[in-house]
Amino acid sequence: MTVAGRLSSSLGLIRSLIVYYGQPWRRFGLKRLYRSLVSPGQLVFDIGAHVGSRSRTLIEIGARVVAIEPQPLFADFIEKHLGKELEGFERVAVGASQGSGPADLQPPPNGYQRFVQLC
Repeated sequence: MTVAGRLSSSLGLIRSLIVYYGQPWRRFGLKRLYRSLVSPGQLVFDIGAHVGSRSRTLIEIGARVVAIEPQPLFADFIEKHLGKELEGFERVAVGASQGSGPADLQPPPNGYQRFVQLC
């Protein structure tokens, strides 16, 4: 990666940290929302964890969190700051090939667990 590319990535990380961690009132709202959807001890997957703000909030309300983040700079940040608190962490881009496409996610067939997409 070029110097310009590294600088751009670093600035992107700083911007994301300001947006997602620099506004504490957002986290209060997220905690209220997530508490209505997730009980303490439940396992939650944060796919595309970015800077880990959703993972951090879910951990704070007692959820067990597995985070997945494909971008190396963001994955490094999550691993350093949340690694020990996560149930699991993966640095993977999920897909059969490079590019984008639809994903069909289904709830578990046994019905004992809710399937919730957290935005």
